[in-house]
Amino acid sequence: MEIKRAVTNKRAVVLLFLFLAVFVVLVGRIAYIQVTKEVKGNDLVAMAEERYSRSEVLPSERGSISDRHGSVLAEDIPAYHVLAVLSENQGKGNYIEDIERTAEQLAPIIQLEVEELTRMLTDGKDEGRYQIELGPTSRYLSFETKETIQDLKLPGIQLEEATRRYYPNQTFASHVIGQKSINEDIGSIGLEGRLDEFLASTDGSIEYSRLGRLNS
Repeated sequence: MEIKRAVTNKRAVVLLFLFLAVFVVLVGRIAYIQVTKEVKGNDLVAMAEERYSRSEVLPSERGSISDRHGSVLAEDIPAYHVLAVLSENQGKGNYIEDIERTAEQLAPIIQLEVEELTRMLTDGKDEGRYQIELGPTSRYLSFETKETIQDLKLPGIQLEEATRRYYPNQTFASHVIGQKSINEDIGSIGLEGRLDEFLASTDGSIEYSRLGRLNS
């Protein structure tokens, strides 16, 4: 009986020391990770930031020009570009299936001949293009034109938001106010050109965590 009890006590002591050893190793490992922030050479902080961090571009707007009474003479307003998706990989309803019908309904709105738009769409599809733009007359469209196109509910026709320069008084004092050129290679004229360094804008950005913590 005494021998069995001694053997049992020895086993209990051995198990206790094994448990303590495992516990010490685990606690040590956890402490090491907390201090170094690394696992197998991988930076845990960097991995977490890469996984949960997101960034977005904050679109900028060119400055407005007003008269001394505060009336706006030039400002940026929303505009829209038309894009035609041709790839069948997008699935039914997400690409142009009926080119002729699409051209017949869309061409008058973007000031193109039906035959010309049909050719553009057909050539793009034959070339295996994913999507195409539809020429200068399909760019910088007004909000009203955008709504007209959306009401058609044409599969594969998408509208991309942009901005365009708007002059409420049209040609009034246009020689003084000038004009902002859409083409960056061509300088603006009038006040638009002379004040360009004050009116020009640069897009910003914001970085944030998906967990809700703002980083910058």
